[in-house]
Amino acid sequence: MTKSLANRLVLKHFYTFRMAEGESIRAHISEFVTLLIDLKNLEGVKGNLLSKDKLNNELDPNKRSNR
Repeated sequence: MTKSLANRLVLKHFYTFRMAEGESIRAHISEFVTLLIDLKNLEGVKGNLLSKDKLNNELDPNKRSNR
């Protein structure tokens, strides 16, 4: 994983995730699953952005003329 700001923030939340006193197990597990989904989505979005950037660089006519 790269050290992007968004990634660091999600990981910080993940590592400091604790169950509050009096919180139901169901609510805690639901919040944990949401946190994992957010982390997975962050990686997917990052991958899509990198792919789009790579594609734009390959299709940019100014870049082709420099080859």
